[in-house]
Amino acid sequence: MAYEVLALKYRPKVFEDLIGQEVVTRTLTSAIQQDRIAHAFLFSGVRGVGKTTTARILAKALNCDRGPTVRPCGECPGCQEIAKGSSLDVLEIDGASNNGVEQVREIVEGSRYAPSRDRFKIYIIDEVHMLTTPAFNALLKTLEEPPPAVKFIFATTEHHKIPDTILSRCQEFEFRTVAPTEISAQLQMIAKAENIEISATALNSLSRAASGSLRDGISALDQVIAATGTTIEEQDVTELLGLIERDVLRQTTRALIDQDTAAILTLVDGLSRGGRDFRYFTTALMQYLRDILVAKVAPGASELMELPDETSELEAIAHEFSEEDLLRALEVLTQAESALRTSPEPRFHLEMALLKLSQLHRLASFEELLARFEAFVSGGAPPPPSGSAPKPISKPAMKSAAPRASDTPRDQQAQGTRAAQPPQPVQPPQPSSTGSAETSPDDWTSDVPPVGEADASELAFGVRLVQHLKASKPMLHALVSHNEAATLDGDRLTLTYLDTQRVLAEQLQQKALKELLEEQASGLVGRTIRVNIDVIRETSEAAVAPSEPQVQDDTSATLRDRANSDPLVRQFIDTFQGEIESVQKPDR
Repeated sequence: MAYEVLALKYRPKVFEDLIGQEVVTRTLTSAIQQDRIAHAFLFSGVRGVGKTTTARILAKALNCDRGPTVRPCGECPGCQEIAKGSSLDVLEIDGASNNGVEQVREIVEGSRYAPSRDRFKIYIIDEVHMLTTPAFNALLKTLEEPPPAVKFIFATTEHHKIPDTILSRCQEFEFRTVAPTEISAQLQMIAKAENIEISATALNSLSRAASGSLRDGISALDQVIAATGTTIEEQDVTELLGLIERDVLRQTTRALIDQDTAAILTLVDGLSRGGRDFRYFTTALMQYLRDILVAKVAPGASELMELPDETSELEAIAHEFSEEDLLRALEVLTQAESALRTSPEPRFHLEMALLKLSQLHRLASFEELLARFEAFVSGGAPPPPSGSAPKPISKPAMKSAAPRASDTPRDQQAQGTRAAQPPQPVQPPQPSSTGSAETSPDDWTSDVPPVGEADASELAFGVRLVQHLKASKPMLHALVSHNEAATLDGDRLTLTYLDTQRVLAEQLQQKALKELLEEQASGLVGRTIRVNIDVIRETSEAAVAPSEPQVQDDTSATLRDRANSDPLVRQFIDTFQGEIESVQKPDR
């Protein structure tokens, strides 16, 4: 007797045997029980999910001698002939090879005659999307008003190619892909019936390789049994089908966490020597990292993972990553998988993608960089770098002048970014051309007095503006609070900055920030305020007449040393975790 492949041997014979299509089977059985059977059905879905099998079961249910019944007997002549494909009243037609007008005309002509023996004449057209447009048009009239004893069942894997005129005349049923757990359970049942010993990891590999198609999973099991015999392990499945072992994915992930570039290159070399598909490896790694992301954001939700039995292991690995790292990793792998399709050097693209992933811990998020910049602008210490594996950053000692007794805490912080010599007090602005009296120091200084020293209504406008911005616009406050003088002359507010704070002044001169500052100032006084930004050079005895003459050495090494010791440069290096590549003397 000829060998019968497992996909045919264990093909479902009744509605209850269908795997993963509960909605379809419930609807069809209910229609049969209520005698509300439509004249045309359209079954759509990916390959191997039971479309043609369901069409045959439905045909047997309608033409069974017991029938119509939701459970055909499988023993009457009608059921047996339908199962063998030899029934005169149930015609299975391949739409790919019978897609012309002439073949459709034969169907239309045959539908006019009554069934030879059974209750209904049923036409099952597989891959119906292959019919030509004229063929579809020739079928429309008969499909809309068929004879009472005629039923049409269409099956397709490309629903979008079916004309709307055909869809409107059919009851549509969407067959979903079968879950890996359901495929694994069915394969285990078949293996037990065939007296095959198969490990759980091998079943998991087969169910993942099936990609939602139960028939593909059964065919793969049939192939592995033919190659290995009665005992099947994961290595047998992966070697025969070219899959990626779960252990390889674990090793790759561990190498990425440890930033072990040598191990990464060794793993890729092993894949290359084993003839493994780099695209399949990339896809498998994406699925593995996706499960790690699920374990990170939804711990304990094992039902969301591809393999629920690995939940504890994936949650342990998830602690080594941040959510941002995993999202960036998936994005990099997605781009790599797309490049591998057409690349003449797929190994190179895979190696570069994995090396990028190994450096994820060194990347800082935009929010972290923004927080560091705000801290730098405000004169405070930048926050430590975040991430799943932060590395300590050594900060060089910074020279700063001793604070004066009259300095406020803000002034003491600001001196850390200025020259080592303490600057002399800057003279307040002169009276305006309108003849207004010279403003007092309280009117132009931006130093905020301690809380409770004066009532808010008595504070100078510059001080009140800084306090207002601190509560409402922290970023703008970081820029405005470093002014050396604030003068309100009528409807014009002048903010004066030292030349060492030119960067802050230039930022405030940007249109968006300047308009925002004018809006805040206007709201504070109840009238329209215009803002001017002035920059003056800082003068001091130390700057004009240095105590000790110094000879400037313009050699590259000396310039680099001077740059390394500059406080402002060190702040930028510490904030953005960079390094000095070259130093050039500016042209004068």
